[in-house]
Amino acid sequence: MVEVLAVIRAVERKFGQLFEYQVIRDYEMSDKYFGLVFASFQDSASLSRVPYDGIEMAVSVPFATVEDQPGGVGWDDIAPFLEAKGHDPTFTGRLPTKKEARLKKGDRMVYFRVGHAKKQLETAPSATLRLDTQTQRQNAIDFLEWGRTLPLKPIRADRPIAEEDLFEDSTLDNVRLRAALRYASQALGVRNPHEIYPEDEANVNEAHTEIPGGSSQRPGHPTATLNASHHPTFRKSLDEPQGGEETCKGKGEHSGNTTIQLLRERLDAASRLRKHLERR
Repeated sequence: MVEVLAVIRAVERKFGQLFEYQVIRDYEMSDKYFGLVFASFQDSASLSRVPYDGIEMAVSVPFATVEDQPGGVGWDDIAPFLEAKGHDPTFTGRLPTKKEARLKKGDRMVYFRVGHAKKQLETAPSATLRLDTQTQRQNAIDFLEWGRTLPLKPIRADRPIAEEDLFEDSTLDNVRLRAALRYASQALGVRNPHEIYPEDEANVNEAHTEIPGGSSQRPGHPTATLNASHHPTFRKSLDEPQGGEETCKGKGEHSGNTTIQLLRERLDAASRLRKHLERR
C-alpha cells in the first residue's frame, strides 16, 4: 500500500490533484492487490496533461519500509504520502538513469505507466454504503490482532480516556490508538491486549498471599488445608465428655490436672486421625 500511495502522489504532482482512485484486490487472494489503479482527476486540465499514448514514470519509496515487519506497514511509513498534492510543473517523474539509481541506495524505485482509461471511473453505490454487522465485527477483530503486535506499555483498564485527550496534549502515549483499541475490544466483548484488568491485579495479589506455616501460595499450585476439627472422628472426640470433665463442671472447679488430661486426650485423638489419614 505504501507503493500505491507513492504512485498516487507522484501522479498528482505530475498532472494535477485526483478526485478519487480505486485499488483493485486480487479476486483469488483478497490480501493482495492487482498492479492496476483507476483514478479520476478533479478537472479536465489535469487529464489533458496525460499523453494520449501514455507515459512511463518512476518514484522513489523509502527502502526502510519492510512488509514483514511486526504489525506490517505502520503510520510512519505512509505519513509522507497522506496529504494530497497539486500540480508541480518542476516535477518530472522521469525514469532515473543507472547512475542516479545507484546513488539512491536508501530508496527503491517503483516504475509505473500512466495512460487514459477506456471508460469513466464510477464508484459503485455499494462501496459507499454502511458496512454490515459481520464485516464491522471482522474489521474490529483484525484491528485488535494487528494492535496485539504493537509495543505498547499496558495501562489500567479503568483509566479514563476523555474526549479532550484525543484532540489535545495528553500524558498518555498513543492515546488515539489506545482509545480505538479499547472501543474495539468493548464492542467485541473481549480483553484489550494492552490493558490490565482488576482481576489480573487480584490474581497477582493472591499469588503472594501467605499461608499459615510460612508457605506461599503460587498460581497453578493449589494448596489443600486440613482442618482436623471438621473430621467426624476428631469432632466426636471433642464433643464427647472426657474423663473427669463432668466432675470438674459439677464442682465448678478448673483443676489444672484435669485440663492437661483433656488436652492430652484431644492431642491423642488428633494423632490417631493423622495416622489414619496417612494409611489411606
